[in-house]
Order: sequence, then C-alpha cells, then structure tokens
Amino acid sequence: ADEVDQLLGKRSATNGGAVGAGLEAVFALVHAAGGPAIAFVAIANAVDLLERSSSVLQEASRCESLLFQPYSAEQLRSIFKARLSADGASGQDAEKALGLVQIELTVRQVAKRSGDCRQVVRLCEQARFEAAARSMAEEEAGNTPAAGPSTPQKKLKPSSLADPLASVGLLPPEQQVLLCALASAKGEAMKFLDICARYKDCLKQVHLSPVGSKEQVMTYLSVLEQRGLLDIRAAKRTAATAGRRSAAGPLGGRSMGSGAESIIELAVSCKAVRESLVRANHMLEKCLA
Repeated sequence: ADEVDQLLGKRSATNGGAVGAGLEAVFALVHAAGGPAIAFVAIANAVDLLERSSSVLQEASRCESLLFQPYSAEQLRSIFKARLSADGASGQDAEKALGLVQIELTVRQVAKRSGDCRQVVRLCEQARFEAAARSMAEEEAGNTPAAGPSTPQKKLKPSSLADPLASVGLLPPEQQVLLCALASAKGEAMKFLDICARYKDCLKQVHLSPVGSKEQVMTYLSVLEQRGLLDIRAAKRTAATAGRRSAAGPLGGRSMGSGAESIIELAVSCKAVRESLVRANHMLEKCLA
C-alpha cells in the first residue's frame, strides 16, 4: 500500500477519535482471526513512520523498515541509458536527439536537488518524443518538392511540417495531461498560474506524480509551443509588474517572473485537441469531463 503516512492524520470514529487509528487498522489486517498468512508492505514518504504513531509502535517489533536513499548521479545515468538501450536503434536516436550535454546536465541537477528517479524517466520520454518528432519532420521535408532555380525555398519550422495534432499520441503522459488542463478550460486561453492549478488537479485524476515546480510546467508548455499546439504570449505590462519582471531570472528564453503572468492559448481547435487526446489515451477523458 502506497502513501500510508496519509493515514496518520485520520481519526477513528470508534476508537475515541485517536489520531493514527486508520494506520492501526491497516496494520491489524495481518492479525485478523481466521485470515490467511499475509505480508503487508507499506510505502511512505515519512522515514519515521513507526515512531509517529504509538499504536503502530507496539507492532514495531514485527515490522522492518527499509529506507530508500536518493539516487546518485551515477545510478540515474545508468537508469537512463538502460531504459533507452532496451529500445534498440530507436533508443540510440532518442539519446542523440537530446544530446549528451543536456542529458548530463539534467542527470546532475536531479541528483543534486532530489535524486528522484521519476524525473529521469520523464527525460527518457522526452528523448523518445524529440526523436520521433525529428523523424517526422525529416520525412515531411523529404516529401516536399524541391524548389526551382529561381524559386526561393522557404525554411519551415518543425511544427509546420506536419499537423501538430498528429504528434499528440507521441507526447509523454505529463505533457498530454497538460494539454488536457488547457483543453478542459471554458475558453481556449488561460493564465499560467491558473493552468498550473488545473494541471495539478488533472495529474491527481489520472494518478500521475505531481510536477516538481512551475519552471518544469513552463518547460513543458514551451515544448508544446514548439510543436505548434499552443501559443505563449505575455500579459499586458503594467507599472506594477514591470519591476517584478526585470528582476526575474531566465527560463528557457522567458523569465519566471514574466512566465507567471503569461497567457497560454491553444493554437489549434479545442475540440480537435480533445478528440486527439482521447484517441491517444482514453484515460484522459476523465480530465476533460
């Protein structure tokens, strides 16, 4: 059972309203009369779970704690390479699409900040998507008639080489859910902070881990903008916000100060985005209700 530390805040209606009684009830399952012999594995964020509830502490002699340490940079690097190596040639293309420098920087940042393996798994998904998008762009470019000697050839952006909606199924789950958050709005445009709140709710609905920061959300939005799925435009500047923006640091070409006040707007039909998301993953339909 995951997230069992949340039961520490539950009060029992039959045990004098004691805090932690919910956790006590769960641990009591292994002692149920006439029940089969079972082993119960409880997963929690709190490392002192057994010490935080006196009722559970009585059973501590029969429990064993196993502390999972944060992953090191070397371990995260090995996990990333192993997941892409399992994909064969397509995994090699995915690694090249991101580039060794970006991969190494991301791995070191994750190891320094949290050691959370899930962020490296997201990086793998991003690499696969980048490789698929690049392959799609190259195919479209190859099918484009060559320009004549007197005809200037227009340089196309990757997002304009194909229908942006065709790439929705290739997006990592977190970015698909982010599109859901925008497509489920009353209008086709939302303020950045509003979409962050809506995105958090949508992630809970589909049981995905929450994104760590607003900077990460802005990074995802920037990727979707490059795919031609949405536009990020600055809100109208006022005297009150000008000072805050100038003091903000850079974030992928946008400062977090200005990013927080940005307006996010779909670049394609909201109805078409909804239909593409449901075709890609029917579980996303609950976010669009």
